[in-house]
Formats: sequence, structure tokens, C-alpha cells
Amino acid sequence: MQTTLPVKFESTPNTIIQAIHMVVQHTDQASLSLSEVMGYTSHAFRINVRPQSIETDSPYTIHGGEAMRRGFRLLGYNTQVICPPVKTITSDMLTDIIHTIRHSLDRGFPVVAWNMFAVEFGVIYGYDDSRKVLFAMDNSFDGPIPYDQLPNRRVLALCVMDQPIEIGRRERLKETVAAILDHAYSRDGLAWDQARDGLRGYDAWIDAFNGGKISNKGNALNLHLLADARRHAVAFLELMSAQWDDGTSFGTNVSRLAKQAAVHYADVLDNLGELTAMYPYPLSKRGANPRQRENVPRSIELLGRAREAEVQGIAVLNEIYGAVNK
Repeated sequence: MQTTLPVKFESTPNTIIQAIHMVVQHTDQASLSLSEVMGYTSHAFRINVRPQSIETDSPYTIHGGEAMRRGFRLLGYNTQVICPPVKTITSDMLTDIIHTIRHSLDRGFPVVAWNMFAVEFGVIYGYDDSRKVLFAMDNSFDGPIPYDQLPNRRVLALCVMDQPIEIGRRERLKETVAAILDHAYSRDGLAWDQARDGLRGYDAWIDAFNGGKISNKGNALNLHLLADARRHAVAFLELMSAQWDDGTSFGTNVSRLAKQAAVHYADVLDNLGELTAMYPYPLSKRGANPRQRENVPRSIELLGRAREAEVQGIAVLNEIYGAVNK
């Protein structure tokens, strides 16, 4: 047997949402844009860094399986997350994993996976039993993975679609804003290995500049991801403002507040834009060195401005949360 599903690939360095978006295209919410998926899952509003040095693995110092489960939950779907808690995947475990993947594909849903070709998220979108291969895609490659090589990829997280969840429009708004606020105040529990998330991520970043141990590549990569996320945050809030402008008092209020929050996040993006111009990714000769003393004051100033604008945006989102809970 074989199955191959079409996947709509939209480029973004935030690969967990890129993968979730590719799966959502096969649901009744296929019309959701990448910005909407980024926003509803709260990832457009996330920041996650290693303290002191800001390394290239900072964005992935999160509990990936749980992050996927929550992301799909906020979009209205239960999922089955497979994370083998062992260093070696046995032949019996591999058989079960392949069966689960094939069953999902036969039902019409790609499978989100981690660390297939690169250390990032991607999707498995097909299989061919005659060749004993899976077909997978991430930002770095699109191609086959032989069944017996799957354990070599150390795929420790597979997210398989389950049943849809009935969730109303207002309830989705409430849960989305709650997830954004929980992350901002570092209370969602997704960060691990002493990573700094939410608003304290900015503080850790500033400390890294002050400490002079900041990684050149890590700094540039994290700025690249953060600016991309906040670009989608602005787009999501603008869409939210338009979608809730329905003539009701509640909708009008949400629309007004979402538009106000979008202005603050546009300010965040402006400051991050200047930083990404200073520290472009991929690295280039024209990029500044974050450890050079002459670059530190301006970098800290821009991060501080971005943080303050985000604080103002979060304050407005708190108002939306208060309104939806009345």
C-alpha cells in the first residue's frame, strides 16, 4: 500500500507552526492563514532563550510534544503525541510507530515530527510499503526516510491528529489570550533546561549582551525567529480586529483593543527589525558582532524598547481577557 498527501509549504523559521499549519490544511480549518495559526497557538507571541549566551538551540528548549498538543488544542483538535521515553527504539516499538503514522496518513492527516532531516519540526506526508519508506519534509529537505532508519533520526516526538473539539468563537478567543498571557508571565511550564521565556526572555537577552558571552550565530538566529513571530503577531491582531468588528458591544470592544495591541506589537517589530539589520541571519560579513563593546549599548536599547512595547501590548491583551471573562 501507499499514500501520499499534498502539503502546502509556507516558509517560516518557526518550524513547529509551519508543520502544524501543513496539517491544518487537511481539516475543516484549511482556510486559516499561517499568521492565524501562529496567533491562535500563541507562538506568534512567544520568546524562548538560553540565559547568558543565547545559543542556536534556544528556540527548542521547550517540551515539544506538549507544545504541539497545546497548539492543536487551541485550534480545536485533540492529538496523540508519541514520545518514546527511551534512548533506543526497539523493533516492536518501531512497528507500532510506523502503524500509527500509516493509519494517520490513511485517514488523510500528515504527522508532525521532530528531528527528521534537521533539528527542527517537519511533517511526514506519505508512505510506500513496497519501498518501505516514509515521505517527509522540513525546512532543509523533502524526501524519503526508510522505515528502518527512523530510529536513527532520534524522532522523539510525533503528533498525530485525533478527534475535533467543539469550541465556540468566544471560547477560542479566551483560551488563545490566556495562552499568550501565560507565556508572557512564564507560567505555562513549556520551557525547560533553565530557559528564559516570556518577558523575562528579554531580560536574559540583555544580561547576555552585558555579560559579553553572547553567541554570534545564536543571537542572529533568535532575532530572526523572534522578528518573524512578531510579524505574524501584528498580522494576527489586525485580522482579529477586523473579524470581531461585528456591530455588537462586545465585538466592537475586542476589535478596538486588538487594533490597539497591534500598534504596540508593530512597535516591537520595528525595534527587532533594526536589530535583525545589525545582526542578519544567515551570518554575513556585514553583520555586527554582539560581543564588540561598541555594539552593546544600541543593542540593549533596542531590546529594552521592544520589551517595553511588548509590555504595553500584553497590558491590552489583559484587557481583552478581562472583557471575555465578564
